[in-house]
Amino acid sequence: MGLRGTISPHIGNLPFLQVLDICNNSFNGHLTNEFERLRRLIILIVQFNTLEGSIPVELHRCQNLQVISLAANNFSGNIPKELSTLPFLRTLFLGRNNLQGTIPPFFGNTISLEWFGVEFNNIYGNIPIELSLLPNLNGLYCQANQLTGSIPCAIFNKSSMIEINLNLNALSGNHPTTTGLWLPNLEILGLQVNRLVGAIPLYLSNSSKLTWLFLAANLFTGSIPKSLGDLKLIERLNLDENQVTTEPGSTQLSFLTALTNCTSLQKLLAGQNKFSGTIPNSIGNFSMSLQVLDVSECQLIGQIPKEIGSLRNLNELSLAGSNLNGNIPSTIGGIETLQRLHLSANNFHGSIPSEICLLRNLGQNLSPGE
Repeated sequence: MGLRGTISPHIGNLPFLQVLDICNNSFNGHLTNEFERLRRLIILIVQFNTLEGSIPVELHRCQNLQVISLAANNFSGNIPKELSTLPFLRTLFLGRNNLQGTIPPFFGNTISLEWFGVEFNNIYGNIPIELSLLPNLNGLYCQANQLTGSIPCAIFNKSSMIEINLNLNALSGNHPTTTGLWLPNLEILGLQVNRLVGAIPLYLSNSSKLTWLFLAANLFTGSIPKSLGDLKLIERLNLDENQVTTEPGSTQLSFLTALTNCTSLQKLLAGQNKFSGTIPNSIGNFSMSLQVLDVSECQLIGQIPKEIGSLRNLNELSLAGSNLNGNIPSTIGGIETLQRLHLSANNFHGSIPSEICLLRNLGQNLSPGE
């Protein structure tokens, strides 16, 4: 509504208030202590304002609270452990503030908690194992903090889980790979930009609803399991900047063949790994939904198969920094949607096909410096 100013302390004179939603405004100042008088309050949403100061401990006196969203403000200080005493709390969103300190393990006692978000803060320390044992947890958002240590294994064995986002931290240790873990309802898994080691997790084949999988910028090794081809709903797959290799005994990037079954796949990023071998001709069978294909800065050999021209909806093709040779296939000129084409630092010979020069969208919508 474009409202601005501070929240009046007279808010405490509304003892029958059950829902307060003032999100997406320009309120500043502090959350007044008078909130503790709102004993019937069930939903408190003040996200996307410019409120500051610490989160009032007194909120724990509003024992009927089920939803608290203080996200996208300027709150600072620690997460009050007293909030974990709210017996009916289902949603706690504290992301995009200036909070610091650790995640209180006491939230493991809030068995009603379903959604927990502290993303884009200055939170450090471990992910409490108590939090991972919550029986009804649906979403865990801790990305862009300074979390360290290993990820509790219980997080990856929870049938209620829908979204896990731990991107952009300093988490380390071996990531569980067993197929016995169970995440049947998982839709989004974000682990990229951490220090995780081990193989690409096999339990993902049990996650038939998975749509986004981000594992980039870790230390994953081994080959990409063919079971990823069972993820029929996968839309985005990012494996960039790891140490993943080609499947033993294979002379081709066989995972590309396996992923041709993923008919919803839009973005496949697997560059800066330790692949070797050739691009299979079956690349032409890839989903018509594919918009981005990046296997750059690997150790690819051989020629670009002409079948790559069948990817009619491709916006970006990145094959730079490998040992590819031969001619650049003229069939790339049939990808009329192509905007970015990266083929530098290879061993191609011959001329640039005139068909590529006629691509009308090539070079469109480039970001500054690209």
